[in-house]
Amino acid sequence: MNSIRLWINLIYCTFTHPIFKYKISVDELKLFDLLFFHGHTLLNKAIQSLTDSKYNHVAIYIGNGLVLHAVGNGLIVQKISEAIDESDKFVDVYRYHNTSDWLTLDQINSLIVTTSAYAQNKERYAVEALLILGILSQLRKDSNYASRRLLDDAFSILNNAFANGKEPVICSEIAYRVYVESGIPIEIIPEGLHEEYSTSIDKTLMIYKRIKKELYGVNPNFVTPHDLVMSPDIEFVAGLKWE
Repeated sequence: MNSIRLWINLIYCTFTHPIFKYKISVDELKLFDLLFFHGHTLLNKAIQSLTDSKYNHVAIYIGNGLVLHAVGNGLIVQKISEAIDESDKFVDVYRYHNTSDWLTLDQINSLIVTTSAYAQNKERYAVEALLILGILSQLRKDSNYASRRLLDDAFSILNNAFANGKEPVICSEIAYRVYVESGIPIEIIPEGLHEEYSTSIDKTLMIYKRIKKELYGVNPNFVTPHDLVMSPDIEFVAGLKWE
């Protein structure tokens, strides 16, 4: 089933993202734009397939050609040129949108404070691809990508992270939290994975949500790239021209 989903995703992205699509340069980005990545590694395609999205990664633009994002084993600040690797076929730019069309000065100042706090405390966070796949694979009702063993392995990663004083996060969760913790709401439509995660009675997932809520007091929702692009508060701007 999932091999079919992977091929459908590949075909969909190929024909809905032509090379002549309008693009903007890094210099044309606005502060706190959200960059959505489409990669072609097996891991990238698995995440895209499991989330019904053309995207597998999200980064926050913080100015001066830099992004803040969760990759590999933690949270980092990195040049856009370094954040994009050879597996990324395209990167799309999305922007916060409300009645005033963009962020107010107060909102920008709040976002600067929040992103600075995350950047200065990046050692607090950890992220693992296995954690993402482990949870996603159990949330998909039609998924047979991984067995129960995968979720158990993912939970062992959670235990190790908590034992080392780190908080597990994923890229789209960081993007969501930066905005929400800055007092800027992003409405998440309760559909698909987001709804299933919030209402899941799976023992491992319930422990995960409880520990995160008790230790850190943050919104425990598992926000995916798909959740963000489907939000009425986020709008597509253009493809990113980085070459």
